[in-house]
Amino acid sequence: MEVEVKRRKFTTCMVDILPSEVLATILSFVAKSSPADLFRCKLSCKRLRRIAEEKGVLQQIHLRWIKARISWPHRQAAEKFFMKCVENEHPEALLEFGFRQYFNTLVVDEGLTMLEEQRSCRIPVAAYVVSLIYIYTGEEERGVKLLENTINSIGSAGIV
Repeated sequence: MEVEVKRRKFTTCMVDILPSEVLATILSFVAKSSPADLFRCKLSCKRLRRIAEEKGVLQQIHLRWIKARISWPHRQAAEKFFMKCVENEHPEALLEFGFRQYFNTLVVDEGLTMLEEQRSCRIPVAAYVVSLIYIYTGEEERGVKLLENTINSIGSAGIV
């Protein structure tokens, strides 16, 4: 009795050859320039999907693109992805989440803490908003000093 064995022809693709660190770097650049292409990469294979979900890649994504998708019918998916960015410490997402906490949900202490963390990461918008919050809430001296430092570090033309 003869058994016929069919051999599969395996082809090697670049995704299989390149180290994960190199793919993560490539996907980080893709995330910066085109989040839509990043999502397409995630759909192409399991390995790219796993790497695209890594913290270093998620921190590079251009968040304005995601915010534009927070409209019906993509609202839930975009909000879920936004929260994933917050969990992975995406600077823009943390800043936005701090704004939401402080101004929208009135979780004032947590929101201010998040904004102060972003200020300490040298994000000018956060420093500017925190200084205004201090001035408005009665800590004028602290707020004015922070505002002066912010303007000196980025220049008055940097605040639009």
